[in-house]
Amino acid sequence: MRRILRDDGTDLAPNSSLLIKPAGLTRSSWERLAHAFEGEVCDIVAADCRQVIGGAIKGLRRDFSQATLLDLGCGIGTFIRTHGCRFRSVYGSDFSLNMLRYAKRRCQDVPNVRWMQADLSQIDHATMPTGDVTVCLNVVTSPSKRIRSKMLRSLWKLTNAGGTTLLVVPSLESTLFVHRTIKRDQLTGASKRKLLSQGILMCDGVVQKYFSKQEALDSMRKAGFRKCTARRVWIPWSEEGLEDDHPRLNGKALPWDWLVLGHK
Repeated sequence: MRRILRDDGTDLAPNSSLLIKPAGLTRSSWERLAHAFEGEVCDIVAADCRQVIGGAIKGLRRDFSQATLLDLGCGIGTFIRTHGCRFRSVYGSDFSLNMLRYAKRRCQDVPNVRWMQADLSQIDHATMPTGDVTVCLNVVTSPSKRIRSKMLRSLWKLTNAGGTTLLVVPSLESTLFVHRTIKRDQLTGASKRKLLSQGILMCDGVVQKYFSKQEALDSMRKAGFRKCTARRVWIPWSEEGLEDDHPRLNGKALPWDWLVLGHK
């Protein structure tokens, strides 16, 4: 089941599956973040310092004018606002109705967009559209391995044959680099080291999964994707609470998320 927004932004159909709270982040907390998203959440498309995501799109070398874009977990629609005009048709989904309403307002100049309320971990594949380019940016972060696997398998199912999925996930290597660089001491103790080895960490009060490069690649391959590649999406130090000119950084590299491309 899913919900589709009318042109006026109202809701069409109930979706009982959305009453279940996703692990790691409650629906109510995500709803409250909608209008503070740009200031309080790392919007990876906006934060992408070196335009790695845009470069990956260009590198696909296909005729987007005949292709469908599916953004699963679109948030406030930054990817659609930036790249949506290239595509023949665009679908944006999120489990927050407030996010979708805000995204719709921000993307008024993008033609042929439909907005749907859906939870990637509980999607009814029979009623969802599929994409030639499927995008999922910092959504597969549940601390539950079962839920993450279900999400990634849904990405595979919702990507058309011959299509590509762009997945962004938080980087465990970057997190270790950040903690070493700014000498945080929150990671001391055996229990915290165990959590770190599993990539399960607390971020702004929410328990999230962080991926090593190899784990991100292996997870995509296990979901069914082929020819998987990973690259760094560099983000500013301000996302970690420090300005780029902070003396402690002293010219150090930027932190990063992982961008994984998988083909079907």
